[in-house]
Amino acid sequence: MTENSSAKIRAKIYSWRRNFRFLNEFDGVRTNNFTPLRLILALAVLFGHSFHISKTEGFHDPISGALQSTWIGAVAVNGFFILSGFLVAGSLTKHSIGEYALSRILRIYPGLMVNIMATILIAGFVISSVSFLDFFTSKETGLYFLNMTLIPGIPRALPGVFETNTATAINGSLWTLPVEALCYAALGVFGALGLIARRSLANIMFGVVFFWGFLFPETIPHPPFGHFEEWLRVTLYFALGVFFFINRQNIPLTPAIAIACLIVYFSWQGMPYYDFVTSFALAYMLFYCAYALPVLPLDQTLGDLSYGVYIYAWPVQQTAELLYPDNNPYENAALSVAVTLILAKLSWALVEKPSLKLKRKLLSQRER
Repeated sequence: MTENSSAKIRAKIYSWRRNFRFLNEFDGVRTNNFTPLRLILALAVLFGHSFHISKTEGFHDPISGALQSTWIGAVAVNGFFILSGFLVAGSLTKHSIGEYALSRILRIYPGLMVNIMATILIAGFVISSVSFLDFFTSKETGLYFLNMTLIPGIPRALPGVFETNTATAINGSLWTLPVEALCYAALGVFGALGLIARRSLANIMFGVVFFWGFLFPETIPHPPFGHFEEWLRVTLYFALGVFFFINRQNIPLTPAIAIACLIVYFSWQGMPYYDFVTSFALAYMLFYCAYALPVLPLDQTLGDLSYGVYIYAWPVQQTAELLYPDNNPYENAALSVAVTLILAKLSWALVEKPSLKLKRKLLSQRER
Protein backbone atom coordinates (compact mmCIF):
# COMPACT_ATOMS: atom_id res chain seq x y z
CA MET A 1 0.00 0.00 0.00
CA THR A 2 1.43 3.36 -1.06
CA GLU A 3 1.79 6.34 1.22
CA ASN A 4 -0.84 8.25 -0.78
CA SER A 5 -3.40 5.46 -0.44
CA SER A 6 -2.70 5.18 3.29
CA ALA A 7 -3.22 8.92 3.64
CA LYS A 8 -6.50 8.70 1.73
CA ILE A 9 -7.75 5.90 4.00
CA ARG A 10 -6.82 7.91 7.11
CA ALA A 11 -8.57 10.96 5.65
CA LYS A 12 -11.72 8.94 4.98
CA ILE A 13 -11.68 7.50 8.48
CA TYR A 14 -11.20 10.98 9.94
CA SER A 15 -14.03 12.33 7.79
CA TRP A 16 -16.28 9.44 8.83
CA ARG A 17 -15.49 9.95 12.52
CA ARG A 18 -16.38 13.66 12.30
CA ASN A 19 -19.98 12.67 11.53
CA PHE A 20 -20.44 10.99 14.92
CA ARG A 21 -20.07 11.75 18.59
CA PHE A 22 -18.01 9.15 20.38
CA LEU A 23 -18.42 7.98 23.94
CA ASN A 24 -15.18 9.60 25.13
CA GLU A 25 -16.45 13.04 24.07
CA PHE A 26 -18.72 12.94 27.11
CA ASP A 27 -15.86 12.56 29.60
CA GLY A 28 -16.46 14.98 32.45
CA VAL A 29 -19.96 15.88 31.24
CA ARG A 30 -22.15 15.88 34.33
CA THR A 31 -25.45 16.45 32.51
CA ASN A 32 -26.43 12.89 31.64
CA ASN A 33 -29.13 10.33 32.36
CA PHE A 34 -27.24 7.95 34.63
CA THR A 35 -29.35 8.90 37.65
CA PRO A 36 -32.72 8.38 35.88
CA LEU A 37 -31.45 5.14 34.33
CA ARG A 38 -30.39 3.72 37.68
CA LEU A 39 -33.72 4.69 39.22
CA ILE A 40 -35.62 2.99 36.38
CA LEU A 41 -33.51 -0.15 36.83
CA ALA A 42 -34.13 -0.16 40.61
CA LEU A 43 -37.88 0.19 40.08
CA ALA A 44 -37.74 -2.60 37.49
CA VAL A 45 -36.21 -4.88 40.15
CA LEU A 46 -39.04 -3.92 42.51
CA PHE A 47 -41.65 -4.70 39.86
CA GLY A 48 -40.08 -8.06 39.03
CA HIS A 49 -39.79 -9.04 42.69
CA SER A 50 -43.49 -8.34 43.26
CA PHE A 51 -44.32 -11.49 41.24
CA HIS A 52 -41.91 -13.51 43.36
CA ILE A 53 -43.07 -12.13 46.71
CA SER A 54 -46.81 -11.93 46.01
CA LYS A 55 -47.56 -15.11 44.11
CA THR A 56 -51.23 -14.90 43.15
CA GLU A 57 -52.82 -17.49 40.89
CA GLY A 58 -53.46 -16.15 37.42
CA PHE A 59 -50.92 -13.31 37.63
CA HIS A 60 -47.67 -13.52 35.70
CA ASP A 61 -44.99 -10.95 35.00
CA PRO A 62 -45.81 -9.76 31.45
CA ILE A 63 -42.36 -8.27 30.86
CA SER A 64 -40.48 -11.40 31.90
CA GLY A 65 -42.93 -13.48 29.86
CA ALA A 66 -42.07 -11.46 26.76
CA LEU A 67 -38.33 -11.79 27.39
CA GLN A 68 -38.29 -15.63 27.32
CA SER A 69 -34.53 -15.98 27.95
CA THR A 70 -34.41 -13.98 31.16
CA TRP A 71 -36.60 -11.90 33.47
CA ILE A 72 -36.92 -8.20 34.18
CA GLY A 73 -35.06 -8.35 37.50
CA ALA A 74 -32.01 -9.97 35.90
CA VAL A 75 -32.02 -7.45 33.05
CA ALA A 76 -32.13 -4.58 35.55
CA VAL A 77 -29.31 -6.00 37.68
CA ASN A 78 -27.24 -6.62 34.54
CA GLY A 79 -27.79 -2.98 33.62
CA PHE A 80 -26.74 -1.86 37.09
CA PHE A 81 -23.46 -3.73 36.81
CA ILE A 82 -22.75 -2.39 33.30
CA LEU A 83 -23.23 1.21 34.46
CA SER A 84 -21.25 0.53 37.63
CA GLY A 85 -18.30 -0.95 35.72
CA PHE A 86 -18.20 2.03 33.36
CA LEU A 87 -18.49 4.74 36.02
CA VAL A 88 -16.19 3.08 38.55
CA ALA A 89 -13.51 2.56 35.90
CA GLY A 90 -13.72 6.28 35.19
CA SER A 91 -13.33 7.02 38.91
CA LEU A 92 -10.28 4.75 39.09
CA THR A 93 -8.49 6.66 36.30
CA LYS A 94 -8.99 9.98 38.13
CA HIS A 95 -7.92 8.96 41.64
CA SER A 96 -5.23 7.07 43.48
CA ILE A 97 -6.02 3.58 44.74
CA GLY A 98 -6.58 4.94 48.26
CA GLU A 99 -8.95 7.64 47.03
CA TYR A 100 -10.70 5.09 44.83
CA ALA A 101 -11.21 2.76 47.82
CA LEU A 102 -12.49 5.63 49.97
CA SER A 103 -15.00 6.61 47.29
CA ARG A 104 -16.34 3.07 47.00
CA ILE A 105 -16.60 2.58 50.78
CA LEU A 106 -18.47 5.84 51.36
CA ARG A 107 -20.87 5.09 48.52
CA ILE A 108 -21.92 1.63 49.71
CA TYR A 109 -21.40 1.27 53.45
CA PRO A 110 -23.25 4.18 55.13
CA GLY A 111 -26.57 3.50 53.40
CA LEU A 112 -26.21 -0.26 53.87
CA MET A 113 -25.37 0.03 57.58
CA VAL A 114 -28.39 2.22 58.28
CA ASN A 115 -30.59 -0.12 56.22
CA ILE A 116 -29.50 -3.22 58.14
CA MET A 117 -29.78 -1.55 61.55
CA ALA A 118 -33.24 -0.16 60.76
CA THR A 119 -34.36 -3.52 59.37
CA ILE A 120 -33.25 -5.39 62.50
CA LEU A 121 -34.85 -2.90 64.89
CA ILE A 122 -38.17 -2.69 63.06
CA ALA A 123 -38.31 -6.45 62.55
CA GLY A 124 -37.45 -7.14 66.19
CA PHE A 125 -39.82 -4.63 67.75
CA VAL A 126 -42.74 -4.75 65.31
CA ILE A 127 -42.76 -7.75 62.95
CA SER A 128 -41.12 -10.79 64.54
CA SER A 129 -43.35 -13.46 66.06
CA VAL A 130 -40.69 -14.47 68.62
CA SER A 131 -40.04 -12.64 71.87
CA PHE A 132 -37.89 -9.53 72.05
CA LEU A 133 -35.19 -11.37 73.99
CA ASP A 134 -35.17 -14.41 71.71
CA PHE A 135 -34.97 -12.20 68.63
CA PHE A 136 -31.98 -10.12 69.71
CA THR A 137 -30.06 -13.07 71.16
CA SER A 138 -30.68 -15.29 68.15
CA LYS A 139 -27.79 -16.51 66.02
CA GLU A 140 -29.80 -15.59 62.92
CA THR A 141 -29.99 -11.95 64.00
CA GLY A 142 -26.26 -11.86 64.60
CA LEU A 143 -25.57 -13.36 61.21
CA TYR A 144 -27.91 -10.95 59.46
CA PHE A 145 -26.10 -8.05 61.15
CA LEU A 146 -22.90 -9.28 59.48
CA ASN A 147 -24.40 -8.53 56.05
CA MET A 148 -23.01 -5.02 56.45
CA THR A 149 -19.51 -6.49 56.20
CA LEU A 150 -20.31 -7.62 52.63
CA ILE A 151 -18.93 -11.06 53.38
CA PRO A 152 -20.42 -13.41 50.75
CA GLY A 153 -22.92 -16.12 51.63
CA ILE A 154 -24.33 -14.68 54.88
CA PRO A 155 -28.02 -15.64 55.49
CA ARG A 156 -30.62 -12.94 54.90
CA ALA A 157 -33.45 -14.15 57.18
CA LEU A 158 -34.42 -13.11 60.71
CA PRO A 159 -36.15 -15.24 63.39
CA GLY A 160 -39.93 -15.10 63.32
CA VAL A 161 -39.99 -12.62 60.42
CA PHE A 162 -42.03 -13.26 57.24
CA GLU A 163 -42.39 -16.95 58.10
CA THR A 164 -45.84 -17.08 56.48
CA ASN A 165 -44.72 -15.28 53.30
CA THR A 166 -43.83 -17.14 50.13
CA ALA A 167 -40.29 -15.77 50.44
CA THR A 168 -38.84 -15.68 53.95
CA ALA A 169 -35.68 -13.61 53.36
CA ILE A 170 -36.00 -10.15 54.86
CA ASN A 171 -33.86 -8.62 52.11
CA GLY A 172 -33.16 -10.87 49.16
CA SER A 173 -31.66 -8.02 47.14
CA LEU A 174 -28.51 -7.81 49.26
CA TRP A 175 -26.84 -10.70 47.41
CA THR A 176 -25.53 -8.34 44.70
CA LEU A 177 -23.63 -6.05 47.08
CA PRO A 178 -20.81 -8.50 47.99
CA VAL A 179 -20.40 -9.22 44.26
CA GLU A 180 -20.14 -5.53 43.50
CA ALA A 181 -17.63 -5.02 46.31
CA LEU A 182 -15.47 -7.84 44.93
CA CYS A 183 -15.72 -6.31 41.44
CA TYR A 184 -14.52 -2.99 42.89
CA ALA A 185 -11.62 -4.72 44.61
CA ALA A 186 -10.61 -6.68 41.49
CA LEU A 187 -10.77 -3.53 39.35
CA GLY A 188 -8.60 -1.71 41.91
CA VAL A 189 -6.00 -4.49 41.68
CA PHE A 190 -6.05 -4.33 37.86
CA GLY A 191 -5.66 -0.56 38.05
CA ALA A 192 -2.75 -0.79 40.49
CA LEU A 193 -1.02 -3.25 38.13
CA GLY A 194 -1.51 -0.87 35.21
CA LEU A 195 -3.69 -3.27 33.24
CA ILE A 196 -6.57 -0.82 32.76
CA ALA A 197 -4.28 1.86 31.31
CA ARG A 198 -2.89 -0.54 28.68
CA ARG A 199 -5.83 -0.73 26.31
CA SER A 200 -4.54 -3.50 24.04
CA LEU A 201 -3.65 -5.75 26.96
CA ALA A 202 -6.96 -4.97 28.70
CA ASN A 203 -8.92 -5.79 25.55
CA ILE A 204 -7.20 -9.15 25.20
CA MET A 205 -7.87 -9.90 28.85
CA PHE A 206 -11.54 -8.89 28.67
CA GLY A 207 -11.98 -10.73 25.37
CA VAL A 208 -10.85 -13.98 26.94
CA VAL A 209 -13.01 -13.32 30.03
CA PHE A 210 -16.17 -12.67 27.97
CA PHE A 211 -15.69 -15.58 25.63
CA TRP A 212 -14.88 -18.11 28.33
CA GLY A 213 -17.29 -16.82 30.96
CA PHE A 214 -20.36 -16.55 28.73
CA LEU A 215 -19.81 -19.59 26.51
CA PHE A 216 -18.22 -22.09 28.92
CA PRO A 217 -19.37 -21.08 32.44
CA GLU A 218 -19.51 -24.68 33.60
CA THR A 219 -15.71 -24.98 33.24
CA ILE A 220 -15.01 -22.18 35.74
CA PRO A 221 -14.34 -23.47 39.28
CA HIS A 222 -17.16 -22.92 41.75
CA PRO A 223 -16.20 -20.13 44.21
CA PRO A 224 -16.28 -21.04 47.92
CA PHE A 225 -19.03 -18.52 48.71
CA GLY A 226 -21.69 -20.01 46.39
CA HIS A 227 -24.13 -18.30 44.02
CA PHE A 228 -21.92 -19.31 41.13
CA GLU A 229 -24.20 -18.70 38.16
CA GLU A 230 -25.55 -15.36 39.37
CA TRP A 231 -22.15 -14.14 40.59
CA LEU A 232 -20.50 -15.01 37.29
CA ARG A 233 -23.23 -13.38 35.22
CA VAL A 234 -23.19 -10.00 36.95
CA THR A 235 -19.40 -9.99 37.17
CA LEU A 236 -19.21 -10.38 33.39
CA TYR A 237 -21.62 -7.48 32.93
CA PHE A 238 -19.49 -5.33 35.27
CA ALA A 239 -16.45 -6.22 33.17
CA LEU A 240 -18.41 -5.24 30.08
CA GLY A 241 -18.97 -1.78 31.53
CA VAL A 242 -15.22 -1.48 32.13
CA PHE A 243 -14.61 -2.63 28.55
CA PHE A 244 -16.87 0.13 27.20
CA PHE A 245 -14.97 2.70 29.26
CA ILE A 246 -11.58 1.50 28.04
CA ASN A 247 -12.71 1.64 24.40
CA ARG A 248 -14.97 4.68 24.63
CA GLN A 249 -12.96 6.63 22.04
CA ASN A 250 -13.96 4.06 19.40
CA ILE A 251 -17.66 3.74 20.28
CA PRO A 252 -19.92 6.13 18.32
CA LEU A 253 -23.35 6.96 19.73
CA THR A 254 -25.88 6.90 16.89
CA PRO A 255 -29.63 6.17 16.78
CA ALA A 256 -29.11 3.64 13.96
CA ILE A 257 -26.82 1.46 16.11
CA ALA A 258 -29.13 1.87 19.12
CA ILE A 259 -32.13 0.68 17.10
CA ALA A 260 -30.11 -2.24 15.71
CA CYS A 261 -29.12 -3.21 19.27
CA LEU A 262 -32.75 -3.06 20.36
CA ILE A 263 -33.76 -5.37 17.51
CA VAL A 264 -30.96 -7.82 18.31
CA TYR A 265 -31.81 -7.82 22.01
CA PHE A 266 -35.43 -8.84 21.48
CA SER A 267 -35.04 -10.95 18.34
CA TRP A 268 -32.54 -13.24 20.06
CA GLN A 269 -35.02 -14.20 22.82
CA GLY A 270 -35.07 -17.94 23.39
CA MET A 271 -31.92 -18.47 21.30
CA PRO A 272 -28.67 -20.12 22.47
CA TYR A 273 -26.03 -18.01 24.24
CA TYR A 274 -28.49 -15.22 24.88
CA ASP A 275 -26.34 -13.31 27.37
CA PHE A 276 -23.25 -13.52 25.17
CA VAL A 277 -25.04 -12.26 22.05
CA THR A 278 -27.12 -9.53 23.67
CA SER A 279 -24.76 -8.22 26.37
CA PHE A 280 -23.10 -5.66 24.11
CA ALA A 281 -26.49 -4.60 22.75
CA LEU A 282 -27.80 -3.94 26.27
CA ALA A 283 -24.68 -1.97 27.20
CA TYR A 284 -24.82 0.15 24.05
CA MET A 285 -28.51 0.99 24.59
CA LEU A 286 -27.82 2.08 28.16
CA PHE A 287 -24.98 4.42 27.17
CA TYR A 288 -27.00 5.80 24.28
CA CYS A 289 -29.83 6.61 26.68
CA ALA A 290 -27.36 8.07 29.18
CA TYR A 291 -25.73 10.53 26.80
CA ALA A 292 -27.70 10.90 23.56
CA LEU A 293 -31.27 11.31 24.85
CA PRO A 294 -32.63 14.53 26.41
CA VAL A 295 -31.48 14.82 30.01
CA LEU A 296 -33.94 14.35 32.88
CA PRO A 297 -32.59 16.53 35.73
CA LEU A 298 -33.34 14.19 38.63
CA ASP A 299 -30.05 15.08 40.34
CA GLN A 300 -31.30 18.64 40.87
CA THR A 301 -34.81 17.58 41.93
CA LEU A 302 -35.16 14.19 43.63
CA GLY A 303 -31.50 13.27 43.96
CA ASP A 304 -30.04 9.81 43.33
CA LEU A 305 -32.63 7.49 44.85
CA SER A 306 -31.62 4.30 43.05
CA TYR A 307 -29.48 2.79 45.81
CA GLY A 308 -32.11 3.50 48.45
CA VAL A 309 -34.85 2.02 46.26
CA TYR A 310 -32.77 -1.09 45.68
CA ILE A 311 -31.91 -1.84 49.33
CA TYR A 312 -35.32 -0.91 50.82
CA ALA A 313 -37.71 -2.29 48.20
CA TRP A 314 -37.57 -5.98 49.20
CA PRO A 315 -38.29 -5.53 52.95
CA VAL A 316 -41.06 -3.05 52.11
CA GLN A 317 -42.59 -5.53 49.65
CA GLN A 318 -42.32 -8.34 52.17
CA THR A 319 -44.07 -6.19 54.78
CA ALA A 320 -46.83 -5.32 52.29
CA GLU A 321 -47.29 -9.02 51.58
CA LEU A 322 -47.47 -9.79 55.32
CA LEU A 323 -50.06 -7.07 55.96
CA TYR A 324 -52.09 -7.61 52.78
CA PRO A 325 -51.60 -11.25 51.72
CA ASP A 326 -54.57 -11.12 49.33
CA ASN A 327 -52.98 -8.38 47.20
CA ASN A 328 -51.90 -9.36 43.71
CA PRO A 329 -48.37 -8.51 42.44
CA TYR A 330 -49.50 -5.26 40.83
CA GLU A 331 -51.08 -4.06 44.07
CA ASN A 332 -47.98 -5.12 46.00
CA ALA A 333 -45.77 -3.14 43.61
CA ALA A 334 -48.01 -0.06 43.66
CA LEU A 335 -48.17 0.01 47.46
CA SER A 336 -44.47 -0.73 47.88
CA VAL A 337 -43.13 1.78 45.38
CA ALA A 338 -44.69 4.71 47.23
CA VAL A 339 -43.24 3.69 50.61
CA THR A 340 -39.89 2.70 49.08
CA LEU A 341 -39.46 6.06 47.34
CA ILE A 342 -40.06 7.86 50.64
CA LEU A 343 -37.46 5.71 52.41
CA ALA A 344 -35.04 6.12 49.50
CA LYS A 345 -35.44 9.90 49.66
CA LEU A 346 -34.71 9.85 53.40
CA SER A 347 -31.70 7.61 52.82
CA TRP A 348 -30.38 9.96 50.15
CA ALA A 349 -30.93 13.16 52.12
CA LEU A 350 -29.82 11.94 55.55
CA VAL A 351 -27.18 9.30 54.81
CA GLU A 352 -25.93 8.99 51.23
CA LYS A 353 -25.65 12.66 50.23
CA PRO A 354 -23.80 13.64 53.45
CA SER A 355 -21.46 10.67 52.87
CA LEU A 356 -20.68 11.92 49.36
CA LYS A 357 -20.03 15.40 50.74
CA LEU A 358 -17.66 13.86 53.28
CA LYS A 359 -15.91 12.02 50.46
CA ARG A 360 -15.40 15.23 48.48
CA LYS A 361 -14.13 17.01 51.58
CA LEU A 362 -11.63 14.27 52.37
CA LEU A 363 -10.42 14.10 48.78
CA SER A 364 -10.03 17.88 48.53
CA GLN A 365 -8.03 17.90 51.78
CA ARG A 366 -5.80 15.16 50.39
CA GLU A 367 -5.22 17.14 47.20
CA ARG A 368 -4.25 20.24 49.20
